[in-house]
Amino acid sequence: MAGMRVRHFRMPWGLIASALVALVLAWPPFAAAQDGAGESGGGRIVKVGVFPVDPIVSVTPGGEPRGFFVDLIEEIARQEGWLLVYVPGSWNEGLERLKDGRIDLMTSVAPVPERRKWMRFSEESVLMVWGQVFVHPRLDLATILDLQDKRVALAKGDINGRNFRRTAEAFGVTCRYIEVPTHADIFRMVQSGEADAGVAPNIYGVAHDHEYGLVATSIIFSPVESHFAAPVSSDGELLAAIDRHLASWKKDPDSSYYRSMQKWLAVSTATETKVPVWLLWAAGAVLGLSLVLFLWNRALQRKFQARTRELRESEAKARAIFDQSFQFIGLLDPDGTLLDVNRTALDFIGAAKDEVVGKPFWEAPWWSHSVKAQEEVKRGIEVARSGEVFRSEATHPARDGSMRLVEFTIKGIRNDNGEVRWLVPEGRDVTEYRQALERLARLGQAVEQTADMVVITDPEGRVEYVNPAFCSVTGFASDDALGRSIRFLCPPDLDDDLYTPHWFAERGLEPWRGRTRPVKKYGGQLEVDASLSPIVSDGGEVVAYVLVQRDITQVEALEQSLRQAQRLEAVGTLAAGIAHDFNNILAAIFGYTELAQLEVPENSPVAEYLDEVIIGAERARALVRQILVFGRRTEHEWQTLALRPLVREVLDLLRSTLPATITVDERLEADGTVMGDPGQIHQVVMNLCTNAFQALEERGGTMTLTLEREEIQPEADLPADGPSPGPYLVLGVSDNGPGMPPELQDKIFEPYFTTKDPGKGSGLGLAVVHGIVQAHRGFIRVESEQGKGTCFRIYLPENEEAGSGPEGAATLDRVAGQGEHILFVDDESILARLADQFFSGRGYRVTALDDSLSAWEQFRADPDAFDLVISDQTMPGMTGVDLAAQILSLRPGLPFILCTGYSAEVSREEATSLGISRFVQKPVEMERLGLIVRGLLDRRVGQ
Repeated sequence: MAGMRVRHFRMPWGLIASALVALVLAWPPFAAAQDGAGESGGGRIVKVGVFPVDPIVSVTPGGEPRGFFVDLIEEIARQEGWLLVYVPGSWNEGLERLKDGRIDLMTSVAPVPERRKWMRFSEESVLMVWGQVFVHPRLDLATILDLQDKRVALAKGDINGRNFRRTAEAFGVTCRYIEVPTHADIFRMVQSGEADAGVAPNIYGVAHDHEYGLVATSIIFSPVESHFAAPVSSDGELLAAIDRHLASWKKDPDSSYYRSMQKWLAVSTATETKVPVWLLWAAGAVLGLSLVLFLWNRALQRKFQARTRELRESEAKARAIFDQSFQFIGLLDPDGTLLDVNRTALDFIGAAKDEVVGKPFWEAPWWSHSVKAQEEVKRGIEVARSGEVFRSEATHPARDGSMRLVEFTIKGIRNDNGEVRWLVPEGRDVTEYRQALERLARLGQAVEQTADMVVITDPEGRVEYVNPAFCSVTGFASDDALGRSIRFLCPPDLDDDLYTPHWFAERGLEPWRGRTRPVKKYGGQLEVDASLSPIVSDGGEVVAYVLVQRDITQVEALEQSLRQAQRLEAVGTLAAGIAHDFNNILAAIFGYTELAQLEVPENSPVAEYLDEVIIGAERARALVRQILVFGRRTEHEWQTLALRPLVREVLDLLRSTLPATITVDERLEADGTVMGDPGQIHQVVMNLCTNAFQALEERGGTMTLTLEREEIQPEADLPADGPSPGPYLVLGVSDNGPGMPPELQDKIFEPYFTTKDPGKGSGLGLAVVHGIVQAHRGFIRVESEQGKGTCFRIYLPENEEAGSGPEGAATLDRVAGQGEHILFVDDESILARLADQFFSGRGYRVTALDDSLSAWEQFRADPDAFDLVISDQTMPGMTGVDLAAQILSLRPGLPFILCTGYSAEVSREEATSLGISRFVQKPVEMERLGLIVRGLLDRRVGQ
């Protein structure tokens, strides 16, 4: 045909389609022509979207629409009486306008399912279009597999581009896609080299590929029908009219439809020639035979190409797997020569393939660092050549110089005759894997060996793991816990939702800490410090919880002991604070009362009143001593003490106060001595007897006092901080009263603990007893049973050496002085005046001062003027110890008596080491102080 563009070595699919249409139309049964008379549309204005997809539709530089679809719609509009308004734009702009209802028709649209949601399509298709790949002639492209990693240009929103993506994915081909607005942009990018290939409709490519110097490839895909489209909200009359004309035209070979197709899809001749019918028949037969031969040849070519494509695809996939595998893979001949190796193995050592292929495998860089490794590879090749699989491990230096651990195998591949034809070495870097296993093993050992209880639960709190510490502490075996809610550890009476699924749901990603009291399998509860932490997946979801519980039952007990000790320390601090001032007051009360007693006749009522003052002062002094002993802030006046007389003295005092309902059973069999403070031991016996009396007060009964001797053997079950084995005097005080329940026996020695009614006990009595006994290096045992009574047994080390008695052996008639000069120093003026009056009235010369600095000045002025010094300890300016140090430095051996109400700065031992003669605890009776003074002066004279 004149004007037809002929292309060598290929026939365009558009031209083939045109030829087939012409052949069918030339067939006689279809030669009848039909008129396309239409119905008037009443002058309806129709807005038509057009876009540049030449030759089916395009817009000239002057803005005039042209193309196959334009001819068809203009002919339909002419017959229907429509007034057409063209709206040019890009393909995507046309779709958006149609979707929004801004145009009435869109040309050449494929009826894909997702578009039917917002547009209608004509029932009659206009033509069949498929996608095709176009490239520059210099690119050797046989199949779609050759597009791997190539740059492919697509029109944005084009159905052909979408279909190509799916086709490439189906073949496992990955391309780098470039989206552009139009098909012309695609061809320009391929022409300029910005893209390796472009995807366009076949009809557009046939019309324009020669303009850009491109060629159509054999890669065609996804044929689709092209239709007219209208908005889904349209009335349907436009599409119905179009369908009527298309259906009519398709039946008439001489219709506008076929003339336009001939015009745009196969260029027509300038003039028409009348052809005889027989010639048409002959031409048709020849064309038909040629078409059959062409199609048969084409089918064979396609079959060959498909098979070739399958083989290439299979090879490409195998090569991709070979090269992209994370394992090191190679191929050897039976002698061990390296034939091929994958990219992973080459990258590991940083070598090129041609550097290693063709060489013996054991000489390759993977093994060059170790002769031992080379020998191991040789042995592996021998094993694999024999048909067995060789497995081993080796260390390899990586490109960065780090040593990596590699597991590798060598195995043979047999041919059809069963002979080993090739050897395949495979290896994988297991360094991180082994390190992870080691870390996991260490973590597992840590969890297994830790003393803390570790529990792992699912997100709802069901137990998935417990460590051995959990089993040993709680008594629950793993089988007892696994699969159960961790709630089973909670006490039955727990009224909150701890460890319930709801509780775990509230935790979420937040960790939790707290103290709980889980139950033990065989009874009892623990005190634990618990922490809960979530285990989170890569997606941010909680997959498990780790509950760590630390048994702090013993710690809690120690904390209780610490709190008790702190309370004891607080009371002791309080006692220390008030003891000095209070004892000074008591000293004045004692002293002036004693002076008053000397001036009052014995039978005077005033003498009785003064006796009561002394009794009250004694009670006050005893109370202060109780507090000081309880706080362990007092000094002991140790001496050899016979226990039996002291106990009988206490009994004599008690008998007059006991009711007739209480019987005293005295069994004081042992007769021995201990080293101790008689006042404190007296207080112990008195407190225990008072407790027994109060236990029997309501119902009566028997109070029994025993004194026995007992030898404590080294293997005896003594307290850890208890006394040493040896002979002990054991004082027992028991009653047959109501007794104590077991839970109270551990609390009776706590300060302020009492079961007595208000006014009958302060809660300090047994605490003071406990402190005194410990101070005397003894210990206490308590036996009690409800309904049968209580027995306290006091163990005191027996004094095996005979000792002298107290200085009280001197009588009051020996208190009188012989003119000796006493220096008395106390910052309390009342006590200074008291000492002056007392000692001056008994034949002594007294210098009484209330200022220690003044006392030092007077003594330093005439050191030989004084025979004895009595000083308080706590004084402003200069303490008693400092004064003693100064005085004794001038006159060593001078009798010096240090008196203190309480001082944490000096003990009896420290005072003695300074040369101080006596250390006296306030308050002290003046008669006793006079005896001490007389004894020191007489002893000095005797020396």
